[in-house]
This record gives sequence, C-alpha cells and structure tokens, in this order.
Amino acid sequence: MHGVDGGLGNPVPGPQPPGTARCGGDAVTVTDAAARRLTLGKFLGRVVGTGLGTGYSPLAPGTAGSFVALLIWIALPPLSAGQQIALVAVGFAVGIPLCTSLEKDYGHDPHQATWDEFVGQWVSLFLLPRTLPYLAAAFLIFRALDVWKPFPAYRSQKLPGGWGIMVDDLIVGIYTALLLHGVRYLL
Repeated sequence: MHGVDGGLGNPVPGPQPPGTARCGGDAVTVTDAAARRLTLGKFLGRVVGTGLGTGYSPLAPGTAGSFVALLIWIALPPLSAGQQIALVAVGFAVGIPLCTSLEKDYGHDPHQATWDEFVGQWVSLFLLPRTLPYLAAAFLIFRALDVWKPFPAYRSQKLPGGWGIMVDDLIVGIYTALLLHGVRYLL
C-alpha cells in the first residue's frame, strides 16, 4: 500500500497543483473568484486594522491614527449617545480579530495596528461638544494617556491577541472622556 493514505486509495498528501488544497483525503479546488474574495477580505481587513493605512506612517503611527479618527468624527453628523455607543461597540468588536491578525503577521502589539487608536479616540469624544477646544483637548489628552498608559491600561496589553491591543485604548479613551466631562462640569 505504498503511496496511499490508510489503504483507502487516497494519494498521500504532497505538493498540490495551484488552486487545490487537501481536506481530509479529498482534493478541494479553490476557484479564482473564491481566492480573490479571500484576498480582498484580507486586504480590507488590513486597511481597517491599520487605521486606513495610518499604521504604515513612518512617524508616530498611533498619533496619525488618532488624528484621522478625529477627522472622521468631525465629518460625521452629530451622533446620539446610542449611536456613539454603537459605533464604538462595532469598532471594538471588529478590531479584536483585525488586530489579532496583524499581531500574527507583525508580532506583539505591532505599530501597524492603529484601529485601536480610532476606537479609543472615539471613546474620548463621547458626548463632548463638537467645538475646537474640546476636540483638541480630547486628541491631546488621549495621545498623552495612550503613551503613559495609566493603570490598568498598561496591564491590559498582556491580554491575548487583539484584546490586548484594543482594551488599553478603550481604557485610555474612557479616562480622557471622564476627565473632559469633569472639566466641563466644573466650568
């Protein structure tokens, strides 16, 4: 029974022609359309995970990501509290697998993964007035806290995969929003 798998008559797995893969003992053909979809899906995931490409910025990719997130926020019509929560929840949920994928490709907490900056920046803007002083303060404070990573943000980076990438920015965004709402209350 040389050259067969388990005596079932299936060829021993080896190099496969392009467009085929083995699933158990059966050869599965991957159509060109399916391969393009997989490639397109990976490409779109990479575009979002890198914060629309800001993760490839040679200087301060996190700051670039936060700035583009701020510009998107400004371009959006004013959102209700529920809409803001939905935006952050969806962004966070999407970000975990995207950042996990980037971490597999580039290593632990790669600078290319900047979708976390988008979500964290949006959290920092939660229910704040859309005026230049608040927008600028939210951007600057979020960036400072993201670098400093006060407790428990720093420790959250030890969470596995995309969780560790996303959670610290979520925490820092919450701290920023709380600080700015406190200032707003005092004024």
